[in-house]
Amino acid sequence: MTMILSPYNNKIYDALGSVTKVSKIVDEKEINGVGKIIIDYGYEKSVMVTLAHRHFDLADNEVMLETTYGDIRVAKPVVIEQLSAFGVQPVLLACINDSDWCPVGYGKFIEITVIFKR
Repeated sequence: MTMILSPYNNKIYDALGSVTKVSKIVDEKEINGVGKIIIDYGYEKSVMVTLAHRHFDLADNEVMLETTYGDIRVAKPVVIEQLSAFGVQPVLLACINDSDWCPVGYGKFIEITVIFKR
């Protein structure tokens, strides 16, 4: 399968649910089940699954930028034209169709995090 990374689309980010709403979609058993699959296949060092959620309402020209401070990630909105000044890349991706992936968050992580929307 080919993975197609689409350009940023603020409508994709806008469609994500709030943290409160998304946290009620899955339960601990489902989260542990996904974790077991990742561990069973030996991907625990290279895969992270995140429940797609919206931190803020963004303006049409803004994107979510995540900065890491030790074990803490802080998300804040920035104007999309400023991304190159931060030296960041897409690190949170939403799978829209079978092979259509859209960035919903940017950061300086080496690995890319994949988000599956329900």
